[in-house]
Amino acid sequence: MGRRQLIMAAAVTFTVGAIAAAAALGAGALVAARFVLGLAVGSAALVVPLYLSEIAPTKIRGAIASLNQLMIVVGILVAFIVNAILASSGDWRLMLGLAAIPSLVLLVGMTFMPETPRFLVRSGEEDEAREVLEEVRPDGSREDEPGRKVDEIRESTRRSRAAARSC
Repeated sequence: MGRRQLIMAAAVTFTVGAIAAAAALGAGALVAARFVLGLAVGSAALVVPLYLSEIAPTKIRGAIASLNQLMIVVGILVAFIVNAILASSGDWRLMLGLAAIPSLVLLVGMTFMPETPRFLVRSGEEDEAREVLEEVRPDGSREDEPGRKVDEIRESTRRSRAAARSC
């Protein structure tokens, strides 16, 4: 599976976990739903930075990774504020269920994003990888020429597979 598909799977898992937590009828069901949520958060925390690093142009890759961390912290702040507002109502189900909203936004947003060039090259879809690279390449920059980048990705993939076979 590509990074994009994994992020979408994590978003679906997160949505299911949030709804299950909100609908939990007992402590066991709530613990199980929270476990599912933990799997989704852990998956997204691993795969999203990989996706961003593989899709971002070289010159702004570090800034994109930093922006990802900033957005995580902003998301935690927003969740804290929303929960503080809802705390007086005592409606914990609503607090847990609202977590489905950002996961649905992620799911819908990822439907409009391309797969990473690295995955496309590994899947034999080099023409599509070139198109993605052309789309995300900074205007006027020849540093990240799509044809050269596809060659680099192909060589890197070949070395990784060779190293994995030798282990």
